[in-house]
Amino acid sequence: DLPLFRAPLRPASSLNQELEYQTTEGDEVEDLFRLLSHIKDVMPDVTAVASGAILSNYQRTRVEAVAMRLGLVSLSFLWMGDQREL
Repeated sequence: DLPLFRAPLRPASSLNQELEYQTTEGDEVEDLFRLLSHIKDVMPDVTAVASGAILSNYQRTRVEAVAMRLGLVSLSFLWMGDQREL
């Protein structure tokens, strides 16, 4: 069994909308950073994070930016997959 970790996100807090994400305090991506940082503290053997990004560079680059900051591997198994097959 895998544990489920959840945390609230700040509503409408996408402050940095550039394609290449740079750390921006108050941005929703920082909520993701805090959650994944907590998970690493609780489960130090975690080495990767998987996202469901298919075609959105915006989503993929944000997950990758957080993963890189935390020393995690970003996995996007569905990236560029044929949407008819998904």
